[in-house]
Amino acid sequence: MQHLIRNSHFVLAALVIGAVGLVVGCSTAPGFGGSSSGAPPVNSITVDGVGQASAVPNLARVQLGVMTSGPNVDVAAEESNQIIQAVMEAVTQTGVDAVDMQTSGFNVWSEELYPQDSPESSGDGPVEPRTIYRVENTVNVTVRDVDTLGDVIQSGLDAGANRVWGVEFSIEDTTQLEQEARANAVDEARARAADLAEEMGVGLGDVVSIVE
Repeated sequence: MQHLIRNSHFVLAALVIGAVGLVVGCSTAPGFGGSSSGAPPVNSITVDGVGQASAVPNLARVQLGVMTSGPNVDVAAEESNQIIQAVMEAVTQTGVDAVDMQTSGFNVWSEELYPQDSPESSGDGPVEPRTIYRVENTVNVTVRDVDTLGDVIQSGLDAGANRVWGVEFSIEDTTQLEQEARANAVDEARARAADLAEEMGVGLGDVVSIVE
């Protein structure tokens, strides 16, 4: 599992998609004219463009959890707190900052258990169930060095975590990707408008409007 997690970020890419509507003015040719009833403007071509930009994720998030059980809530909760504290300390040793770990859930519930090999009732009277309490403690971990994600998870498991889920990869700052996606969308829209203009025998003028 550790090897798989370490390498998965090389095939997972964060993707940002931008879309624009482009209205381009054009010179009128025989047989081509715009409507005077309203939008879109007369003597114009309206097209849509979609742009994409991707990058290797530089941020990973994972949830580590501990589920314990005991004859009463106090016993189960104390054990859960001790283990989750050990998990967080172990994760810190891998280089994760304490501010990148937050408790995300603390659940308590009870279960009625009957003896496995006994019927619910017998000739001697009903079988009394045994009540146990379960406590689930969960912490969110943000890993800023994606290459260490496998080590982070393994350290949590070694410290007593018995729940792992919610692994996801992302880009911490998508501003540059968003700009690239918008630029690609505009380029695609311009190319489509140029193709249409050529087919209709008209020339393109300035951009009249852009809607993102």
